[in-house]
Amino acid sequence: MTTSGDMNEGRLWRAAERGDADAMTELGNLLFDGGRTAAAEDWYRRAVEAGHPVAMNNLGILLERAERTEEAEALFRRSIDAGNTAPMFSLGLLLERTGRLGEAEQWLQHASDLGDADAMNNLAILLKRDKRSADAERWYWRAIEAGNTDAIYNLGILLMQTGRAGEAADWFRRSAEAGNDLALDQLAALTAPDDDDAVLEPYRRAADAGHAGAMTRLGTLLAETGRTEEAEQWYLKAMVTGRHIPAAHNLGLLLKESGRTEEAAEWLGRAADADVPYSINAVGLLHSAAGRAEEAEQRFRTAAEAGDTAAMYNLCVLLKSTGRDGEAQPWREEAGRAHRRAARSEGVLLEQAGRIKDAEEWYRQHAEEGDTDVMCMLALLLKETGRTWQAEWWLRRAAGNGNNGAVSELGVMLKQRGELDEAEQWYRRGIEVGEPSALYNLAIILVETERADEGERLYRQAAAAGHVDAMYNLANHFRRTGRLDEAVRWFRAAAETGDVDAMNQLGAVLERTGRAGEAREWYRRAVN
Repeated sequence: MTTSGDMNEGRLWRAAERGDADAMTELGNLLFDGGRTAAAEDWYRRAVEAGHPVAMNNLGILLERAERTEEAEALFRRSIDAGNTAPMFSLGLLLERTGRLGEAEQWLQHASDLGDADAMNNLAILLKRDKRSADAERWYWRAIEAGNTDAIYNLGILLMQTGRAGEAADWFRRSAEAGNDLALDQLAALTAPDDDDAVLEPYRRAADAGHAGAMTRLGTLLAETGRTEEAEQWYLKAMVTGRHIPAAHNLGLLLKESGRTEEAAEWLGRAADADVPYSINAVGLLHSAAGRAEEAEQRFRTAAEAGDTAAMYNLCVLLKSTGRDGEAQPWREEAGRAHRRAARSEGVLLEQAGRIKDAEEWYRQHAEEGDTDVMCMLALLLKETGRTWQAEWWLRRAAGNGNNGAVSELGVMLKQRGELDEAEQWYRRGIEVGEPSALYNLAIILVETERADEGERLYRQAAAAGHVDAMYNLANHFRRTGRLDEAVRWFRAAAETGDVDAMNQLGAVLERTGRAGEAREWYRRAVN
């Protein structure tokens, strides 16, 4: 059956083939929106050759997304020179991303003066980053008046960071009413952390208003505070209200943790049927725990092929356990590459540029899609902004889905809170899955709790694997216990990596053991 969309595309093709530059541009838009970027680029280029300013801008956007920045910049400038004001905003963002902040500000200012609400918001972000808070606040206000809803949230952040928490809360409420889940988190963060009901109130209001995402988050927070029955009800409401797939996944995990394995499998299966990679991986873990290796492998492989890094690691472990080391190794390598790609992600760049709200939004989007590396990045950002309870939840979720790095980070967070027994459990789990930092972190707990022999053994393992802090701590342990030759050995190993503290400590131990000349040499190297 021929659809109206097919007919529209056919009409555009015929007009474009006759040389109609407007049709070429519209056809390029249609193809670009449909993900057919190569064909879109071809038609945009034909329209550009015909001198079409809008096509110049749209081709610039396509090329910038493909990281062909120089070509994109040239097209934005060419379109502006042809009288099109729309690329001013795009050019300003490109210049900002490439570090040319002065020129970026000029173009964002031009676009803002012409009434572009998105440009106003981004100009305010740039000004805030440059510590011109008063100017930033003024442009956030103008952006809000022009209809930009992101500016509502951003103004709240600025007010909170400048000590005006009461005003910030008002703007976060407005942002939450506009459907921004992040504003709910900020409202909760402004609430006394020991008042669970007050923390939950913003989420309850949004959930009562029918916001499925808020229902899911409310369920998560209730589960974290032990109110699992109420959490279960909100997850179910989220599924009924908006078929919110993360609710199905979270409900499955909740049921799994309470021992209701068959029900857990049903809900995780629903999320997996929606092609959610992290849910497919979670179903694989259920099969694996039940001894159904063949079904587990099938699920892990499906999720791994969809790009889920935890599934890649889980598949690797399963393959190795069945003697297929050769087949396991490529998955281990691919998981490592995926981890590095995540580390270079847009979220990291946004965070480095000081655009914390944008970074958090990006992290949340990809974390909800099941990328466990991004879950860890989101957790670290939340921890740095004082939302440790949310950070812990994301680390637990990443760890529960097989992310080795999350296992160790969760141990660190628990240790900092004084929960040494659970921290030790996570570190031991990290050691089992080969997480190098877990050796070092568990050794610290063991030495602090008077289990020095086991702590020393783990320090040795971590140090032998090249962990510089483990070398330093091991050397300190030997110095405290009077084994100065061993202390010299490990201070020297750390010092030779360039660790200045180790150089100074090595000098002190050498001086103490009568090797003053060698000690002076290490002191000199430390100074230099």
